Amino acid sequence: MNAPACRFEGGFHETPLVLFTALVITGAGLPAGHFAAWALGLAAFTPNRWPAAVATILLVGGLLLSLLHLGRPARLVYALRRAGRSPLSTEVILALMTIVPAAAAQLLPFQQTVNTLLWGLVAVSSPGLLLALGWVYRLPGQPSWKGAVALSPLLLGLATGFLAQAASAAPNARFMFAALIILAADAAGFAMRWKVMKCDSALGQPVHPALFSARRRILILRLVDVMLLPAIFMLAQAPTVALFVLAFGIFFDRFAFYALAVRESTEAEIARVEHFLRSK
Repeated sequence: MNAPACRFEGGFHETPLVLFTALVITGAGLPAGHFAAWALGLAAFTPNRWPAAVATILLVGGLLLSLLHLGRPARLVYALRRAGRSPLSTEVILALMTIVPAAAAQLLPFQQTVNTLLWGLVAVSSPGLLLALGWVYRLPGQPSWKGAVALSPLLLGLATGFLAQAASAAPNARFMFAALIILAADAAGFAMRWKVMKCDSALGQPVHPALFSARRRILILRLVDVMLLPAIFMLAQAPTVALFVLAFGIFFDRFAFYALAVRESTEAEIARVEHFLRSK
């Protein structure tokens, strides 16, 4: 049986989601990477002021952009009421649990106990937010969003945090080595996605056929932007450049995530059954 026809169902409408998820990965990754470095004994517990401020601004911007996807601000309140029952609601709660204490820690007069408590909350909520960002897309009928791709936001966020540490600390070799290891792990998970990046009867139909037809170029560019170029700049002892390149790569990764989505269909299910019967 021939592959199901790939029909174009409309334009690329996920731009707010691309911006939202990229800002959240970068914003939550800064504190998550910092506290991972602290757990390894590579950094002090309290983050430096500029990465903490940038993280807060990025997270606030991401949350505001999410309203474009929700449609109406009132839906955000509804999402909060479903925390714990809905992955999306849990994601919103974790975003607020990261933004509020991070902002408070920087705006309130310094008190050791309060400061430690606030950053302690961020240390838990920021990696939790990155995990939630991956798991919220583990949806039925979306084979390209399952598996190792769910860990990509956490890995890219942690790599961002370690690179921010490398850009602001000396010596920085240990931070860059940690970032390289994390990006290598992400590349390994990314390689596993190649098996679902084809439009055939075993998988279903691409959501964006026009973009899906250029999947090889998109995937290669994603690999270059997220792994190869940051690695080259890290090896060249330019962690700040590597950080900005990775930040752009995260935006491209989120674009590729939505652009190459594959949706299961009735035709695909029929094709799988026929393939099974022919193999008998």
